Amino acid sequence: MEPRQNSTEKIDAIEGDFKIFALDTPDNEETRNFNPKPHRHAYQEIIFIENGTACHRIDGEEYRVESPVVILVAQGKIHAFVPHPHMKAFVVRFTEQFISNCDADLFSQFFALSKIPLANPESQEKIRNLFQMMLKEFKSEKPNKSFLRHLLQALIEVLRDLREKKLCDGKVISKSNYELFGKFLQLLEKHFTEQHSVEFYASNLNITPKKLGIVCKEIFGDSPSRIIEKRLILEAKRLLMYSSQSVAEITFALGFNDQSYFTKAFRKNEGVTPTTFRERNIAA
Repeated sequence: MEPRQNSTEKIDAIEGDFKIFALDTPDNEETRNFNPKPHRHAYQEIIFIENGTACHRIDGEEYRVESPVVILVAQGKIHAFVPHPHMKAFVVRFTEQFISNCDADLFSQFFALSKIPLANPESQEKIRNLFQMMLKEFKSEKPNKSFLRHLLQALIEVLRDLREKKLCDGKVISKSNYELFGKFLQLLEKHFTEQHSVEFYASNLNITPKKLGIVCKEIFGDSPSRIIEKRLILEAKRLLMYSSQSVAEITFALGFNDQSYFTKAFRKNEGVTPTTFRERNIAA
């Protein structure tokens, strides 16, 4: 089983800028007792669970994932992946240096659990073949990095199309609007701690706030202001669970000028105050 860091204070890294391996977990005591602490990655990670199940803990929530499915773990996201006995999977890890400007919709901190179920056998086969080709090339005597990069880009493109269909959920949405939503998420990741206004993001996308609202509602079913707020609350939860910063320090770090306003926004989303949330999660 691939070793993982047991602390959120240290960030997992990989040797080089690309790594791929197959994971076949046996039914033994080590697998049954495997319980890693949440940690961060200094790389993007794609997990293709071909057979079996696993548990994925993200931001204080626990999710059971069943094959066949692809899980996307964005760089820097705090998580713990726990495979169950008899699980078979492929795992690929890569840095921004290997492939820059990854699809913001795929590798976004905004989504709690980024998973793509693979109900279509054709999609499963396509993804399996890409992983197998990457693994074979990676294990060769002199791996061709350019070929690996092309295979990975092909995999990302397949997953991007599947994610688009999942988000659109049968709705007819123009490719330009979908790409616009992805660019919004990308901007949000860069600026959410200092920019909370819809006008800022619309201006940087060269569209009106009204247009951005239409795109977000059409694709995600939420307004831009709610998406911005949800991203802030998600980060607040991480800091409350995994850092020693005070509520006042977190308020300042997330760009809020007023702690009472931050507390009100947090309570609206989570049903409890930041202090109560922290107490409950530390007790758990």
